[in-house]
Amino acid sequence: MHTIISTIDSPWQFAERLPAERDFNLPQGGEKLWLPAQVPGHVHEDLMRNGVIGDPFYRMNERGCAWVDETDWTYRTTFVVDAKRFAARGEQGKHFLHFHGLDTICRVFLNGIRIGATENFFIPHRFDVTEAIREGDNELRVEFDSALRIGLKRAEAYLGDGTSTRGKMAYFNFGPRAFVRKPQYMFGWDWGPELISCGIWQRVELETIPVAEITDWRWEHRPTDDDEIEITVSAEIQQYAPTTGLIFRADLFPWNWYVWADNIKRTVEGQIPVEDKPNQRITLRF
Repeated sequence: MHTIISTIDSPWQFAERLPAERDFNLPQGGEKLWLPAQVPGHVHEDLMRNGVIGDPFYRMNERGCAWVDETDWTYRTTFVVDAKRFAARGEQGKHFLHFHGLDTICRVFLNGIRIGATENFFIPHRFDVTEAIREGDNELRVEFDSALRIGLKRAEAYLGDGTSTRGKMAYFNFGPRAFVRKPQYMFGWDWGPELISCGIWQRVELETIPVAEITDWRWEHRPTDDDEIEITVSAEIQQYAPTTGLIFRADLFPWNWYVWADNIKRTVEGQIPVEDKPNQRITLRF
């Protein structure tokens, strides 16, 4: 009945994804050539490891890599879910795929089913794959669109013909970087090259939750007199399967020498029963 979390560490591949009629040998479009990839990582690093491009930080190699940012890319892997893991979910639990970092504009597919899409480099993305996952082999696929192309398209749509008060697109006026949620320096800076790139830049995890999980939590403190503080710990509980005996517990303990210097040297513990309902907020006061 415990949550199970494991990293998707099976071998990854990546490939340039071509539109239809771009390549004579691939008139229908699609992936051109699959090469080994490393996750976490970025497409420039994978291209370097496979000898496709040189080090873009060396001399003028940056210019020879510009095509990478104009191209769409796809990453894929196959991971196995055994019968024990599949059964651990129970009848009403959930499986999630947790991407801790995706760069940036992409669609995610599991076993041919689209499970989500992202446009933000800076936040993790978590997808419910309970209906898409299966026992045995599972094919995971992430399709990245060129952030440069999408940024330019959005800039053109926003600025129009350039006759409005918004002006015309320029380096310092609504360039493509302004319309994509990813690090701005990747579009070039005075101290670094223009390597817009894409990739799965943080780990990917499969989470199996049989019963319930804490989806959010916070703590607050309020002085009650000169030497006492009231601490409130609250959490949002998402319950997927009915159960009894579920308990929310919070432990407070000193974590730096300033607290120890005040002779507060004991751990404070508290717990409260969780009601059997799908969504609820739990609060503990110390």
